[in-house]
Amino acid sequence: MIDSKELLENYDKYKLKYTAFCKDVQDIMINNLDKMSVEYHSINFRVKELESTRNKIKNKGYINGLSDICDFGGLRIITFTRVEVTAIKDFIYNEFQVDEKNSNDKREEFNEDQFGYLSLHLVVEMNNSRLSLPENKSYVGMKIEIQIRTLLEHSWASLSHDNVYKFNKNLPKKLVRKLNATSAMLEMIDDQFSDIINEIETYKSSSVKEINDNNDIVLDSVTLIPYLTSRFEKYKLNDTNLNKMVDTLLYELNNYGIITSYEFDDLLNKIGDKIDSIVEFSNYYIGLVRDLMIINNASKYFNLAWNNHWHGVGRKTLDFWAKFGVKNSDLPDTLDYNPYWDD
Repeated sequence: MIDSKELLENYDKYKLKYTAFCKDVQDIMINNLDKMSVEYHSINFRVKELESTRNKIKNKGYINGLSDICDFGGLRIITFTRVEVTAIKDFIYNEFQVDEKNSNDKREEFNEDQFGYLSLHLVVEMNNSRLSLPENKSYVGMKIEIQIRTLLEHSWASLSHDNVYKFNKNLPKKLVRKLNATSAMLEMIDDQFSDIINEIETYKSSSVKEINDNNDIVLDSVTLIPYLTSRFEKYKLNDTNLNKMVDTLLYELNNYGIITSYEFDDLLNKIGDKIDSIVEFSNYYIGLVRDLMIINNASKYFNLAWNNHWHGVGRKTLDFWAKFGVKNSDLPDTLDYNPYWDD
């Protein structure tokens, strides 16, 4: 076993090397999960401090010191539901070499009082494909532990490991029963969230099929985006902020009298062959939907749907609306002319 002096000398070298390794793995996870549209709460990394490292080597009896520690560096990924935990696990198995011997899935070791310890622990190293890249040559043989858990699991784990709230079995039976009941409720809530996410995805998939089959559907926060992308697919519109604005657009559409896809289709039919020039001018979904309503019936839009959700309008937009018969008298006095929008 290495002595304290050797540990100290090697620790600084290892810490620098593993900090760089953890940061690169963190970047890989963030970039790819974002591309895959996998939601997560946070992705953080840490490298063990010197005292923690010394204690682990001593307690575990590691002969080779630092090189024996599989979690000297580690990532913690906190998700919102178990749906994301599974998606992230699958990605890691596809993109890294997993050390099965030193990995463990606490979810398969469930006891009634162990909700906080259900996180998935995977010890990984870069696979041959990644190690073949020049920038990763220095990471050969290096392993880190990636912990994946839901936000509820993390909250419970944080409380149960706190120095003040020591949730262990050396408590009065009445408190142990309360803790067990609480962990069971959290488990149930976590399961319910995952079920809801799965049901939303199923609903979304079935709605897309209905849209593609030209069946009438209710436009809501799940169906509006696939409906719009289907109807305007050939135009390659800008979808910036569309996800953030779904509820606002739905409010405006509903107050305008458009509740279903057929009612939106009816609006498009009324616009007719003007649609190409409107799309060319608007070029992004939010502006297009509003322009369609305004050009069809500006007075109706501003009296029923607008609700002061936006104010600035440029001269080019005013002139464009005028080409389709929108009059100044149709516009509210509080709609501000803003030269910025002419750029």
